[in-house]
Amino acid sequence: MRRILWLILLFGAYLWSMTSGHDRMIIDQGKNIYTALVAWFDDADVDFQVKPSKKNSKSKKKSRRWD
Repeated sequence: MRRILWLILLFGAYLWSMTSGHDRMIIDQGKNIYTALVAWFDDADVDFQVKPSKKNSKSKKKSRRWD
């Protein structure tokens, strides 16, 4: 039921944008959002020098009830 509802809504939005002449505006806004996201990711600091933690088997020893 949800898929049919989303299909109808998106198809209606598509028809509205094509018949009202707003298709160019929608494409331009999509390009603006894309360039903003790309600029945001370009400025992001990413640290790839993460040290993997070693698991110490001695400190996390399971207690055995029947020993």
